[in-house]
Amino acid sequence: MDGLYNIIISVFALFLIFVLIRKDKNKRYKYTENLNFPNSIDMALKKEFPNFTDENINLVKQGLKEYLKLYALSNRGKIILPSLVVNLALKEFLKTPEYQDFIKNVFKFYFTDVLMKNNNIIDNDLKVVWTLTCENENINPNKPDKLPLIFSIDSQLNIENGFRFTIDESNDDSSINVNKIGSVSKMSVYGGGGF
Repeated sequence: MDGLYNIIISVFALFLIFVLIRKDKNKRYKYTENLNFPNSIDMALKKEFPNFTDENINLVKQGLKEYLKLYALSNRGKIILPSLVVNLALKEFLKTPEYQDFIKNVFKFYFTDVLMKNNNIIDNDLKVVWTLTCENENINPNKPDKLPLIFSIDSQLNIENGFRFTIDESNDDSSINVNKIGSVSKMSVYGGGGF
């Protein structure tokens, strides 16, 4: 009888942990969704890309928000960033008091260098960010019909030396065909926490 009691208590404890983790993820996601970025990001983008319109800047900030939401959904300590222009916005955000508030209220840890290292290497880190981004944007990671924002933005804005991804079968050596990335298990994406 003690064995059955211990099993019931263990199952209940695991269920409670799952509910608390999910509630925390939802809170982080909502906070990130409502995040307003400081004007210093706009100024840094305008300085680096003088031809950017307000629409371009808003697209980059949307990409940054999408990227931060990936952290909110995942229990992973690192999620690479497949966009040079969003990385510039992230670096500017890291310098602001708003970032300190964001960390205090949402993540409790600081971001490190997360920019994708090599434009033509498909590794597990790329598979994780691809899978997580596709799931967040309701795209099938194994048969995508479009590119998620943080995978398309460098091309959309014609960022020099930016990362290039494609869904077609072109033989362009300067871009990664996302159909070759594949996907990873939910355990890899969510760090064991599930969602």
